Amino acid sequence: MDSPSPIQKAISAAGSQSALGRLVGVSQPAVRKWACGLSQPSAKSALSIERELGISRYELLPHVFGPDPSRTDIFDPLPPTQGDTSPQAQGPEREPA
Repeated sequence: MDSPSPIQKAISAAGSQSALGRLVGVSQPAVRKWACGLSQPSAKSALSIERELGISRYELLPHVFGPDPSRTDIFDPLPPTQGDTSPQAQGPEREPA
C-alpha cells in the first residue's frame, strides 16, 4: 500500500478538504484538485500548510523549494575532492617556452 501524499497528510491533519482550504485561504474544490493531482498548491499555500500543520514545504513542493536541507540521507552528487586534477581545475593551457 502506498504511503499518503503530503497533501493527503495535510487533509488528514486539518480534518477535511474544507478545513484545509479554510486554513490556507483556498476553496474546497481547489484542495480537491490538489488531492486528485489535477493541480498543486501555490508556494504561498505550501508555506501556510507548513506553518499551520507542520508538513514540510520541501515535501509539498520539492520542485519549487528543492530538497529538504535538514535531510542527511540525500545523495550529494558533488562530493568534496582533494587535489582536483581535471583540465578545468588546471587553468588554461600554456605554450611551451
